[in-house]
Amino acid sequence: ANWPTQVARRNAWNAGSGLAGVAGDVGRAIALSPDGSFRELDLSDPAAPRVIAHYKHAPGISRFSGVYRTGNRVVLFGEDGLEVVAREGAVFRRVFALDRGVAGAVIGVEEVDGQLLAAGTRGLVRTPLDGGPVERLYDRPLRGMARSGDLLLALDEQWLYSGSARDPRPAGFAKVAELGRGLAARGVRIGGGVAVVFGASGIACFDVSGGAPARALLRPKAGTLGNVTDVTVVGGSVFVIGDRGLQVWDPQRGRIVDAVDVKGRAALDAAGGYVIAIGGDRLEVVDVTPWITRSAPAAPAR
Repeated sequence: ANWPTQVARRNAWNAGSGLAGVAGDVGRAIALSPDGSFRELDLSDPAAPRVIAHYKHAPGISRFSGVYRTGNRVVLFGEDGLEVVAREGAVFRRVFALDRGVAGAVIGVEEVDGQLLAAGTRGLVRTPLDGGPVERLYDRPLRGMARSGDLLLALDEQWLYSGSARDPRPAGFAKVAELGRGLAARGVRIGGGVAVVFGASGIACFDVSGGAPARALLRPKAGTLGNVTDVTVVGGSVFVIGDRGLQVWDPQRGRIVDAVDVKGRAALDAAGGYVIAIGGDRLEVVDVTPWITRSAPAAPAR
């Protein structure tokens, strides 16, 4: 860090038990437990996150590692498939579920025009957000999926593909970038025309604003960022979480801009001008406006 970046870190919230996933929205966050239970937090005061709703999952052996929010629906997903719950007032109710036999181990979901896309070991499937027939769109096992408008990115162990989110037919997907196998890719995120593929050995950034093929941006050497567990893109900056805390990567200049020492290092998501990091039983909120409003190296907001 080139300035006291700890001032950007707000007070941590302690869940009292382990957290597995996080989904951010403007002024809100969903903090997911591995058993599928979750709490909705009000972040209107980022220094004092407040629980405003709670969903208690029915006992079982299913394990969840990711959470996605769209409107009043919350989608839980992981190695045993996915489950959709709906908020009705202050109460959440289960809508439907797809088990591993139908959806596979799910690594990412997106909602498009009332339809739910789920990517994972069974490829890409689509089903109505309120449940119904399941359509298999793509058979190749996938490691990641991300959407921006009508642009849908899909990731396997070697290639990054793009297609239409509203018409994701196999013939409509095009190869936009070859990753190679050294990255050990395990996810993809997109924001502001920048796609970031991440894996245990680092990240690879691509300019996807012009469609296919993608333009490769400057890539850190293996090990530069440490072991990466998640990323998010806000305002043209890439926020990387891993064993070295929260690092800020400038994809245009190809350098680490800053770092923030956070304890939650397992997953990350954006919530307006903040990023939310989780790890263990902690959730931490970091104000990222110094890095998304700058035209020069980051400095404290004054």
